[in-house]
This record gives sequence, C-alpha cells and structure tokens, in this order.
Amino acid sequence: MAADFPTSLAAIQRVLPGDFMDAPGTEIDLLHNQICDELEALQAKVGIDGSAVPTSIESRLSSLTDSSVQKTRLLDEFELRRSMQRPSFSGKILKDGSSTTGWSTTAGITLSAVAKPSGGPAEYRTNQGTVLRIATTTLNASITIGSLSTGPVGTPRVDVWVYIEDHASITQVSFYFATNSSFTDYYLKTITTFSHNGWQLMSMDLSVGSPTGSPTYETITNFRMLVTAASEAGTSLIFDRAVITPGGRTKCALIFDDGNTSDYNFALPILNKYGLIANFALIASVSPLEQFKTMAWSGHRMIVHGANDLTAMATMQDVENDIASNRLWVQQLGGCGDDSDVYVYPYGNYLRSPGNTMEIPALLESMGFKGAFTVGNQRITPARGVDRYILRRMEVTASTVAATLLATVDQLVVGGWSCALMLHKIFSSGATGYDINRQVFDDISAGLRQREDSGKLEVCTARDLISWVSPD
Repeated sequence: MAADFPTSLAAIQRVLPGDFMDAPGTEIDLLHNQICDELEALQAKVGIDGSAVPTSIESRLSSLTDSSVQKTRLLDEFELRRSMQRPSFSGKILKDGSSTTGWSTTAGITLSAVAKPSGGPAEYRTNQGTVLRIATTTLNASITIGSLSTGPVGTPRVDVWVYIEDHASITQVSFYFATNSSFTDYYLKTITTFSHNGWQLMSMDLSVGSPTGSPTYETITNFRMLVTAASEAGTSLIFDRAVITPGGRTKCALIFDDGNTSDYNFALPILNKYGLIANFALIASVSPLEQFKTMAWSGHRMIVHGANDLTAMATMQDVENDIASNRLWVQQLGGCGDDSDVYVYPYGNYLRSPGNTMEIPALLESMGFKGAFTVGNQRITPARGVDRYILRRMEVTASTVAATLLATVDQLVVGGWSCALMLHKIFSSGATGYDINRQVFDDISAGLRQREDSGKLEVCTARDLISWVSPD
C-alpha cells in the first residue's frame, strides 16, 4: 500500500509541536482535529470502518497500521476478481529447453543446460529453472532439432521464448514445425528483429503464409531452429520453450488521454460493469484530483501525460521538468493504481526537433519509465523486441463503429498482434472528433468482455502490455 501518512504517534509529534490534546479551540487542537479528519478519510478509502474508533490520532493510526492484511486484501480485490474471471491457460508445450535430451545438432553448435536468467513477465516465470544455451561457431545453417512426444492442440498460434545474449551478433532465427522427421511437410517462421539483449517472446501464426508440403496443426511431431550469425565468430541464445497457445495471448490496453471528468462520470461505470481495467493518462493540475484518486485506489491504472508538446520546448531540461512534474502529480494519488512509470506523449510527439532525434525516448528510459505510447493508429507487432518507448495506439473516435472495431480486434487475435486503444472524452451523445459516445464505448466494452471470457484476448494494463511486447 502506498499512503503518505506517519506510521506512529511519535512521527506526528516530530511534526506538530506541543500537546496534542490542548484546550479546545486552540491552534494545536484545530490541527489535531484536521489530522484526525484526514486519517478518517484514509480509513474510508481503504475500506476500514472507523465509526467506532476514538478520535485520537494515535487510535486512528493504530487502526490503520494494525490492519495491513485487511488493507492488502481490499486493495488487491479488483485484480483478484479479474484473475478469477479469466480462463485458465490450456496451451501445450511443443518443446522445452530444460535439458539437452532429445536434441541433435549440426557441426558448429554447442548445447548446454544453464540456470534460467531472470526477467520476463509473470506468465513466463512459471516455467522450469533450467534452460538450453545454444552457442554457434559458424555463420549460417546452424541447426538444432528436437522431436515432440505428442502433437499440439488444434490451433495455429505458437509462442517461443528465447533469451538473446548479444543481439548485434545474430541475424535471424527460423523456426520449423514439421509433421515428419525428414521435414518435408512443415510450417516456417523467420524472426529477423533483435533490438535488445534479454528475454524476447516471439509469437507466430502458422496459418499465415504458405506451408511446405501438407502439414496440419494437430500432427506436428518435429521442431527445428536455424540460427544465423552476423559473422563467422558465431552467436548464442538461450531457448526456454515453444508453446502452442489457446489464442488467449493477444493483449489490449485501454488508454484514456487527458484525465477528463467524463472518465469518472461515464467511463468508470462502464468499465466496472464489465469488469475491465483501464489506464488513465493524467495531466498535473488539470485532471480532477479526488476523482482520479478514487479510481487509483479501486485498481484502475494512473499513468503520466502532459498538456505541453515536449518537442516544442527550448531545452531538454524543460522537457525533463515537464515530465517530472506530471509524474509527481500522478504519484501523489497513491493506491494500487500507481503506474507512474508509464508515459503517454502529449500530442503523440516524441521526435526532438531539429533533426528528429530520439532524445525524449532516451530521456524517459534514463528516468526509469518502463515504456511510452504515441499515436499512429497501428496495431502492435507480435514480433517481440519492439521499441517500448514508441508503442503506437489505435484511435477510438466519434466515427468509430463498435462492431467494426471488434472485428479488427478479432483479426489481431488470429495474427497474434496486440493493441492499445486511444480514447479521449466520453459524451452521453453527440461526440465529435476524437471523442466517443457512451453507448459506443459500452458496446466495445461488452465485446471485449465477451472475448476475454472466451479466452481470445486479455484486456490488460498499459504496463503489462509493455512487458508483454518487450520483456525486460
């Protein structure tokens, strides 16, 4: 729990001089009453009944600090409720890297079982503790082959976890999914984007493209990797697992810009109606404080935005000051919805003038931000390792038709793509431009809820989406 209040009577006494229980009407007594009122409001915010608590500061502090288990449960209730609503994962591991058993290699490859490097989003961490390190000493045609004991479930979606040790030394990795050991009938997917070292999750839809021969999803029995190095010196990577998924790995983040009052009046009731989580990009001193504080404590996510175009500022120090001031405003909201390490570019602008340099994304990284969102009306690639500081969003506007948007989401599910939806002010009716009508958002939310229940996608936090498309 993130709450800005002293944790003991002694801590308050260091701030307030004199006797707390001074005569009624004195300055100290008025300050005492003010603190009690604030603590009572804090009790109500975290769900603790303070009606029978004496009005002394010490008693109220005790009721807060002695109820940590209850507070934690209350603050986590929103996430727990959502996790129970999600269908359980029912994918099947095609091949894991827990040992060298069952693998064969061509010349120039060394296999070794090593301890799994840390990192990756939560769904990754449930895997085994040992992974397979593949080191090559040749330029091309470095192949590992592993036969599968059973075929996959009937779905074309495959996720492969690898850990890149030196992204500059690797050109591409090709994955073959074959229905025979001679690899005459197979699906092929080649990944060529390796932008950073660390864990990368590569998602692929086997139904996209032209298979060789006549393979079928249900009869895949062999798996092959072709690793191509950038030079004769070779390269290396760590293989964790390849998994046929049930299709429930498409992520969708709802991001509301600008911190409008309609977020509280119109969006919040609809989100809660369908049990969906949303992210609100807030502007310091413009967004209504108390309303978004309530939303932050209810489990929705508060992220950082701003009113000023960063690319029009005179110096990078001005840029940093603007980002920092808006971030501090979000952090003061507290609650379990504090995602103040996620940023949304004002006006979508992130290229620094002159020269279109990437100074601002680099600054966000140095300030500890996990990622940032711009515009562009684009889906987010299923090839992991994308630049997490220029993630693009798909616009939801007054002209958006709910059925058309949901059909686009269904296409993303098939292709393994994810998305972030950009929303602005919600009107009861009569929205224009970048705004949206309440009934349209209700219809979109109902459709997303239906797709979550069927396991097709997950409506997630912006921070989770960042970790999904670009693991640490």
